[in-house]
Amino acid sequence: MTTCEEAKQMKSGINVQGKIVDKGEVRTVNTKFGETKVCDAYLEDDSGRIKLTLWAEDTSVNNGMMISLVGGYTTTFRDEVQLNKSREYGKLKVIPDATSEQSVDESPPPDKPQMRCDRKTIECQKSDLTGADLHGCDLSGLNLVDAKLEHADLRCADLRGADLRGADLYDANLFGANLTNANFDGAILCHAIVSNADHRGVDWTKVKAKHGIQGLDGKYHGSIYKGGLSKGGWAR
Repeated sequence: MTTCEEAKQMKSGINVQGKIVDKGEVRTVNTKFGETKVCDAYLEDDSGRIKLTLWAEDTSVNNGMMISLVGGYTTTFRDEVQLNKSREYGKLKVIPDATSEQSVDESPPPDKPQMRCDRKTIECQKSDLTGADLHGCDLSGLNLVDAKLEHADLRCADLRGADLRGADLYDANLFGANLTNANFDGAILCHAIVSNADHRGVDWTKVKAKHGIQGLDGKYHGSIYKGGLSKGGWAR
């Protein structure tokens, strides 16, 4: 689970929880999707706080509520980093029975797989690992064919030789992961972060994806499509 301060250094694949504070006035605006409500607030945890933009039904949260956000991304406006929920894949939920005095670590996000680094459990639950916290886990050699790993936190995970054929890694954070000889044939890596990852022996030409991906230098390098890389390509 990412902290608020860590989220400020990330672009996407953000899974975070904290307390709503300093919620602003709810406004009605017209967007290309129609009329909707919007307001700004701050998400706060033990590490600090980050500005959070709330849309539509999410504007119903109130100050003091503990919430869990899966599938977040950041933008910068007037030199301030703002946290947003992905329209298609993001989820924002209020953590039941949480008090404003609870620390972030004392209240796990709802519906989030809690297996941590239990290799056997991870393999058994590979069909439902969306948003899983696998930060630093040893997943080397695991059979993760067709695994559902959207928004998963795989920072610094050991995925050497892992079989990820057909896996859905949309918006997953693979920062600093060891991907040596991992098999990503047919996998989806839309908006995934692979900065600082060791990808020796990985055949990226067989990855299937449609949207942008952050490369080794943390910058956007175009899209990957089935059978090859886009014009943007990978950083070298």
